[in-house]
Amino acid sequence: MKRKALLSFLVTSLILVAGCSKSAYNAGTEGDFAAPSKVVEDTSEQEPLADKPQEGSPDDETASEGGNDVFTDDKPENPGEPDGTAPDVKLSLAKRLCGKYSCKSSKGEYYILDIYEFADNLYAHVGISEDDENSDYLGAYTFWGAELIPDDKDVAKNQNDDVFSCDILAFSVMSNMGKYQSAPQSCRLMLTDKGIDFTGAFFSGKEETLHFEHDNKVEDAFPYMFSEEAGSGNPSEKMIGIWRETDSDSPLYVEFGERGIFKIYRETPGIEVFFAGGEYHFIDADKFCGTYSVLGSGSMPMEYEAEFSMKDDDTIELDFIYDNSLSKDDKSHMVLEKIDEDDVPFVTIDKVREVLTDDYNYDAYALPSDYYDGGFYGVWVGAYEDLEEAKELAQKIEDQGAVATVVFSPEWENLNAKPFYCVTYDRFETESSAEAALVNAKTSGYDGAYIKFSGKRVMHRIYYTVYSHDVMDFSKDKVVISGVSTSSLMGDDEKEMTLIVDKDTTFDSSCNMSFFGNYEKGQSVLEWFNKNDELAKEDADSYSNDGPALLGIFDVAITGDHIDRFYGSYWWD
Repeated sequence: MKRKALLSFLVTSLILVAGCSKSAYNAGTEGDFAAPSKVVEDTSEQEPLADKPQEGSPDDETASEGGNDVFTDDKPENPGEPDGTAPDVKLSLAKRLCGKYSCKSSKGEYYILDIYEFADNLYAHVGISEDDENSDYLGAYTFWGAELIPDDKDVAKNQNDDVFSCDILAFSVMSNMGKYQSAPQSCRLMLTDKGIDFTGAFFSGKEETLHFEHDNKVEDAFPYMFSEEAGSGNPSEKMIGIWRETDSDSPLYVEFGERGIFKIYRETPGIEVFFAGGEYHFIDADKFCGTYSVLGSGSMPMEYEAEFSMKDDDTIELDFIYDNSLSKDDKSHMVLEKIDEDDVPFVTIDKVREVLTDDYNYDAYALPSDYYDGGFYGVWVGAYEDLEEAKELAQKIEDQGAVATVVFSPEWENLNAKPFYCVTYDRFETESSAEAALVNAKTSGYDGAYIKFSGKRVMHRIYYTVYSHDVMDFSKDKVVISGVSTSSLMGDDEKEMTLIVDKDTTFDSSCNMSFFGNYEKGQSVLEWFNKNDELAKEDADSYSNDGPALLGIFDVAITGDHIDRFYGSYWWD
């Protein structure tokens, strides 16, 4: 008989409780498979990015998934003032460059930009969007954060010139795990009446001038800035302005703007910028909270809540209620002091080049040979709740002469924390090496295919097989299962392992507990093992009443040799 049970994020700084993101683009589906969407679903498990089966157009998704207030069209038209206030003086060039832009490429896609500044330090959300003539929204299917760093601050702060010469440093959680992708690339941005003329090789790899027009259809770098909750609860007007974290060698800077808009910032030359934007509002007079997203990480929602007090006009004290991983030395208390914009350090390329020398390793996350634990680039073509459906699609791809891989999404840092079986046209070390497979996938009828980095492996889902009690060593604190054969969820990567069960091992919520012999409600995995060991020694008939509970094939997630979670079991009697 057989059975089966299948704000330190805020860079150690300000506010954080990570959920899962909504990058607002979905290429749709084709044929008999569901394409893994680029729309990321919020989850309570607080995983980074994710993929899930989707149907419908990008517009349908952003309108219906997870609160469409974050994708409103209420972004202020004034590109220099994100909070919509009218400037009293002529704006700096950095502030005048801020706004949303698009440029149709020679491939028929769109390059998109959403440019923001912090004290005239200039940054951009950069992406590539597919052309959909039926859509009034340009969402990126691949994206980067970009630092636009000039030779000196006078270039950015000039109120008369319209030419911004700088170097670009690009980074993204989707590629190279958030690290810089290459050395600084020189370029020039010239402000025009209709947009920006961009000269350089950043987009196409060849030196050329591209014209980017103002385009409100472009997705927002920081969509939560425009939430309906922003500014609610009557924030104090004394908050408005720029604040600096005290007692820190690398302080965080926070700008509280009008209408509940705020930006969070830390920049150290040679380290990727931490630049985030979102909203703040008050639950009551002294409790403050909000949501933000981080440049280079898509629109992943980060949430925070803190007790708030203004000690005087120049001091804010925050005591974070969650998440305390933002704190230092396990303390959630943070003090901010009010400063002028000129007190925010300005980053110039000479300081950056002191760190980013020719010896700097931009390709810091090369793919390891064993199990792809460091992550890989996949050309994603399908995602299913049922493993057999995923295998069928993989076989179809194999029959077409390509290489297909099925992966379990919770195993990977950037994939969905909820269990989906995702199909990809093979795995690749770099994004560029996956591009040929992307073309082949689309030519083969998988129009929704796209490239995405998996992130590091955060756990490994395997089957292990036990034939005898002799391989199990029981103690009060753990069970050691020695020399058992294992295979991956897809049946490959077979090898012999020693595995450990202890108090931290759990049953997954999806388990059908009736398939775990002699289980009693509320038992931990360790308690279940030890109870069955006692039964096997003292009452063999009771132990084997529904089959030998501890023998058979078990579906588990492991980290190293530790069994983290049980998903199910096969057994016989």
